[in-house]
Amino acid sequence: MSKTNGLVSLQEKLLSKILMAKVENIEDEYTGAAMIQRRLCRIKVLVVIDDVDQLTQLEKLAGSRNWFGPGSRVIITTTDVQLLKARDVDATYKANPLNCDEALQLLSLRAFKKCPPPEDYLDLCYHILGYAQGLPLALVVLGSFLFGRSADKWASAIDRLKNTPDKRIIGVLRISFDGLDEKDREIFLHIACFYKGMDKDRVTQILDYCQLDPVIGLDVLADRSLITISNNELLMHDLLQAMGWEIVHEQSPKEPGKRSRLWSHEDINNVLNRNTGTDSIQGMVMELTTLQVAHWKPEAFSNLSQLSLLHIRNVDLPKGLTCLSNSLRLLEWTGCPLRSLPQNFEADELVELNLCHSNIEQLWKGTKNFDKLKFIKLCHSQNIVETPDLAGVQNLETLDLEGCSRLVRIHQSLAFLKKLIVLNLKDCKSLESLPSRIEMESLESLILSNCSKVKKIPEFVGNMECLLVLYLDETAIEELPDSVERLSGLVSLNLRNCRNLVCLPSTINKLKSIEDLNLSGCLNLGKPQVNVGVMDCFEETDVNSGGSAIEMSSTHDRKKKGRGPIFQGCKVVWRSFKKFLPSGLVQKVNTEPKSFHLSISQNVNAEPKSFHLPISQNVNAEPKSFHLPISGLCIGLLSKLENFNLENCKRLQDLSDLPSNSILDLRADGCTSLKYLFDASNFNRLDKSYFNFINCFNLNGNQGCNNIAFEMLKTFMYQGISNKSETCQIVIPGSNIPEWFRHQSYGCSVSVYLPAYGNNGRLMGFSLCAVFVLHKYHLVDKLPRDEFKTFNATHHLVCCLKLDGRKL
Repeated sequence: MSKTNGLVSLQEKLLSKILMAKVENIEDEYTGAAMIQRRLCRIKVLVVIDDVDQLTQLEKLAGSRNWFGPGSRVIITTTDVQLLKARDVDATYKANPLNCDEALQLLSLRAFKKCPPPEDYLDLCYHILGYAQGLPLALVVLGSFLFGRSADKWASAIDRLKNTPDKRIIGVLRISFDGLDEKDREIFLHIACFYKGMDKDRVTQILDYCQLDPVIGLDVLADRSLITISNNELLMHDLLQAMGWEIVHEQSPKEPGKRSRLWSHEDINNVLNRNTGTDSIQGMVMELTTLQVAHWKPEAFSNLSQLSLLHIRNVDLPKGLTCLSNSLRLLEWTGCPLRSLPQNFEADELVELNLCHSNIEQLWKGTKNFDKLKFIKLCHSQNIVETPDLAGVQNLETLDLEGCSRLVRIHQSLAFLKKLIVLNLKDCKSLESLPSRIEMESLESLILSNCSKVKKIPEFVGNMECLLVLYLDETAIEELPDSVERLSGLVSLNLRNCRNLVCLPSTINKLKSIEDLNLSGCLNLGKPQVNVGVMDCFEETDVNSGGSAIEMSSTHDRKKKGRGPIFQGCKVVWRSFKKFLPSGLVQKVNTEPKSFHLSISQNVNAEPKSFHLPISQNVNAEPKSFHLPISGLCIGLLSKLENFNLENCKRLQDLSDLPSNSILDLRADGCTSLKYLFDASNFNRLDKSYFNFINCFNLNGNQGCNNIAFEMLKTFMYQGISNKSETCQIVIPGSNIPEWFRHQSYGCSVSVYLPAYGNNGRLMGFSLCAVFVLHKYHLVDKLPRDEFKTFNATHHLVCCLKLDGRKL
């Protein structure tokens, strides 16, 4: 669309072309629209309206289908898909990036006027393809620029592109950015500088802190092809990101302290070392993979009065800090070296305070009024001993103190936070007491797992029907309070390994919403008459008799379909266990189990060489119980097994006899004595299978990780020839990538050129191998919690494939 001559000129041009006669002197765009409809309504036409960026352009050039004769076609190109939706077009087609062969052909035609390119320029061409990522505009511009230049000039141009984007390309791409509203421009720049590749929900949360209306804003950016969303991940073409960087850089080319955003470690250190920051800076991100010392001036943040977003990871400050911006809405500092927040820190707009793995001893002194603060995350901050006075933080929704191993005291103000939803005190092993009573009407999750010194939990006061999850496993509690009956919405109650627990209150029978009840390892629990029959949603029980007699009764047959029990512990005799369960649940147990969890407690490892586990009659019609030697598991009879969890079975040595006719999810992390594995060639199917052998160090020295991986891979590839296989994942100990992985690289990525293949040009698949070392501060606390709720994950390794810049 022409931006200079206006709509009237375009209307005159459209009529003149179709009528093959000069049309001019149209008074205004409304007169022109009426003339198009009147003169062309009986003519069959093909009209292409290119680069539309305003709805008015469509309304005045092709306002309706009846403007043109039967059989006519109108083709519209635009970067804003919302314009097409508003005109109710018949079909929409997305212009995808060029694939590798198409991109090479276009570049070669522009740079060499022939195809294919000369052999000695081929590697240089692939560098240009990687930069352009299938964008025709970039290929045309760069190909024309490089035409007739020598190979050393190509190499020099490629080096320049790494730091300075081509202004001709950026100028064209910027047209879409310039057409955005102010808030949408801010969202785009935040993503380009800080949040590309992050989870959409997390970014939406952060942008909402800044009152940028991100739900509609992200939709606008996606409609205009400035971002894409795949698997809930925010993606952006590298050239669009380079455009965002360039826009910020242009704000102050020589003084980074006067730009709106800082993400370069060099620029940040430069500004904070010299204290040259200004109130122009809105956001700053400095996330390092290893701990580094920075010599920032203690007052470095004093001039950053408009700083609202601060992300720092692994930065040590020997000089400390005397101030932080009071405009902060998000303060996320992983590994923060400060012992306390600055005394003058009064951030009225602060919404999230995330100081995980910090050196904080006392968050703040006295009472602080943070009216908008909703999230406090201090997990794994080993030096904190007491929670602060939270009386001035009445809108707090999440308090995460997991792994604060020296935390001793909980301030009484915590007990009356009416809007608190999540309270996580897991692994606070020094914590001895809690407030005597809590009155939290919004609380949904209360987690005290492994608070091994906690002997008594608070009384529940007032309306606490929102509480869904209560985890008290591995605590020293002796009883539950009668007020547990107030937890009418409770779904999950975990009392695993509460070895001092001697009784359950009769009021527990009033918990009608309970679904999961875990009593395994409660060795001193007497004979509670737990009437689970009245627990209408009861789905799963986990009981380890451990020598104690536990009785559970049922008042009526169960009708709700459940998951069935998980057996943990030792010497649980089926006939004894069966009487503990309601009849409806027994029927669930008799169905064929899909999952098998094995947990060997300390009192088993002390003496016995074997252990008995009850299995229902429907498992391959074999005996009701079978024998599992600790040194070798004879489990070939479990031919229908799909999930097998053997984590931390320290004495397990042999897994050579696994079932071979099923998809298998095998997790044997921490089996430090494991020496022998199964023969992968015996498996009928490996697709969708998962094998985990983390910290099984004896495997590396015995069978050899290369041999194990190679046999599994070879089996998987052979099966893939005939089956539409998906994935097979293997995690094993080792220190080297096998030599038969041809393309190897250090760092976080490897790029490979894929030529045309046989088998009708179709690729069988990809084999990937990564050797990784876990860093201290590479956390999972920023990732969705539900991904790790089954296993005790401490690190998260993600691998993805991109073809021509697009995620597979």
